[in-house]
Amino acid sequence: MLTQKKLKQILYYNKDTGFFVYIKDIFNLDTKFGVRAGDIAGSIDNQGYVSITIKGKRYSLHRLAWLYTYGHFPKQQIDHINRIRNDNRIINLRDVSGKVNMSNKSKPGENRLEENIIEYKSKKIIDRILNKFDRERQEREDKISKDNVRIYNEQLAYYKYW
Repeated sequence: MLTQKKLKQILYYNKDTGFFVYIKDIFNLDTKFGVRAGDIAGSIDNQGYVSITIKGKRYSLHRLAWLYTYGHFPKQQIDHINRIRNDNRIINLRDVSGKVNMSNKSKPGENRLEENIIEYKSKKIIDRILNKFDRERQEREDKISKDNVRIYNEQLAYYKYW
């Protein structure tokens, strides 16, 4: 069973954008399919929801957002408050009964999706996420470099002493 810990080892969830991003490169030898670190996870299905397959099991990203944030899968159904099925920001999601979820449906003839289109793979958002990963990687590399210089200087001072 997928846990919050396992999910966080595979994906990073940005609660402000609702996007999941792969943390590391993953390659499946059986299917010859792979993803790179920084790639946005998931695809939009024919009903407008975003889903992803993890270890052979298909998950809706709105349910994974709940797991990532709260540490458990929702007890009931996930309702997209603004009725936009691919808007998986945590502030747009709530765990509700089927009855409440059905009451938040669009009325016939009302198409909220057309009025409130969210570009799933918006270049601006992707760039912002990738820049964050680049900054974090650069900070780690800088720290390693500084540590290596410090160790080298300590060793040099030790050998000069003797």
